[in-house]
Amino acid sequence: MQRNLFVGIFIVCMLAATASAFIDEKELEKKLAEKRHQFVHMFNSGDDVGLAHLFTKDATLLPFRHPRVTGTFGIINYLQSLHKSGIVGLIMEPHAILPLTQGDCTVDPASLSYSYVAERGTFRFYQTGAIYKLRGEYMMTWRVYSSGDARIHWDIFNEVFEADED
Repeated sequence: MQRNLFVGIFIVCMLAATASAFIDEKELEKKLAEKRHQFVHMFNSGDDVGLAHLFTKDATLLPFRHPRVTGTFGIINYLQSLHKSGIVGLIMEPHAILPLTQGDCTVDPASLSYSYVAERGTFRFYQTGAIYKLRGEYMMTWRVYSSGDARIHWDIFNEVFEADED
């Protein structure tokens, strides 16, 4: 599972351009907080289709205990299967928001209409009846557009502990 996280971070860093070119830091934090609130609300209300549209069309999900999921329809199917398994509640706590820099990428950031920002944090999933199921860590990579909109491009989450191990 840790390998998925490292592979995802490596790929994202290879694609990244600076986010600060489009939106200042405070506005970006506010925008991501709004998007995260939408994400949690849609997940908790079972709006899998709406939630999938918070992702880019070419988004990739690297979930725990499952193979890679790509694209809108793949994400919708994964979310539906997660809800059918009894996981119906989510809490997310961000710990860091980091603009990703161009680094050694061959892409000229000036030629892009978007940039990337990584968000790292923890999550908790709950089953029906508010029974705590599991917790873990996540790394979301947001594609931030020049319009100020943001969509999830990579969502990597790993289970840390089963609930009964607390």
